[in-house]
Amino acid sequence: MRKLTALALVLLAACAGETTDLGGLDPLTSRLTDYTVAVALEPETARLRPDGSLTISAAHPDGRTLSEEFDLVAVPRVDGGPVSATRYFALDIDDAERLATTQAQIAAWRQDSPDTTGSFSFEASFCDAGEFGPAVLPLVSVWLQSSPGGPFIPVLEEFDPAQMELPAVTGPCAT
Repeated sequence: MRKLTALALVLLAACAGETTDLGGLDPLTSRLTDYTVAVALEPETARLRPDGSLTISAAHPDGRTLSEEFDLVAVPRVDGGPVSATRYFALDIDDAERLATTQAQIAAWRQDSPDTTGSFSFEASFCDAGEFGPAVLPLVSVWLQSSPGGPFIPVLEEFDPAQMELPAVTGPCAT
């Protein structure tokens, strides 16, 4: 199955006190149930499946590690979203309690040791759009909205997934 890691924000910089492109947002401890991810594919020679995943990982300096994956679901177009976005994702509400528990653990580790590091990533699978013949991978752009009605922050612009060694596109898109 083709997995495209469209967004991989390493928040090590935030833990070290450096600035990030997220304007001070920390997806490891902020309210991810309010987040929306917008994705654009250009040209639209492949599509994204209507589901994805969000992974949060952390490492405590004493060697403890934590990594949890949460389901994302497609949501309707968001007012004020990027014009070119073709798919929007949000956390599956069924994962909200488990996410809160994971984030509480990370917060406790950070309280214990500010040197705790972590990462946040979003994954989505391409599927064949069909009408184009063999899928040609499009350029991918990703934006992140941290609260309803808030701005979409550009995170990844016109990334070429062909730069990554990935297996073939998965089968036809579900309707």
